[in-house]
Amino acid sequence: MSDSRFNRVKKNTDFVHDVNSDTKAVVSETITTKNNRATLTITPNTLSAKERSRVKHGRTLTIPFFVEEIELIERAVEKLSQSDTSTTNFMRQTLLDKCLAVLGESEYNSINDVKRNVIKGKK
Repeated sequence: MSDSRFNRVKKNTDFVHDVNSDTKAVVSETITTKNNRATLTITPNTLSAKERSRVKHGRTLTIPFFVEEIELIERAVEKLSQSDTSTTNFMRQTLLDKCLAVLGESEYNSINDVKRNVIKGKK
C-alpha cells in the first residue's frame, strides 16, 4: 500500500514544479569566443551602475593599429580634450555611434537595453 502512495507522489510533477514557482531561474547563456579559444557564461545584469565594470563584467575587443592610425586617434582625442575623454572612451563611443547609424535606433536600443554580464570561470 505504501508503494502505491509514493508512486502517486512521484508522478505528481505539477506539485513538484509549483513548489519552486516563486523563485526566479537565472537565464544564462554560454558562448564560445573567436577561434574557439574559450567559453564564457553570460547572465542578465543584476548589478548597479556603480558596481558594474567593463573590465570585470564585459568583453575585450583587441584591434591592431598601425603607428600612424594610433597617432591619428590620439590627435583627435587631444583636440577633444576639453571634454575630458580618454582614448578608450573616444574609440568606444565612436564605434557605438557608427553602430547606431548602421542599425537604426530601434534595433540598436533593443540590443543595448538588455544588460548582461560575463561570468569569468575560475582558473
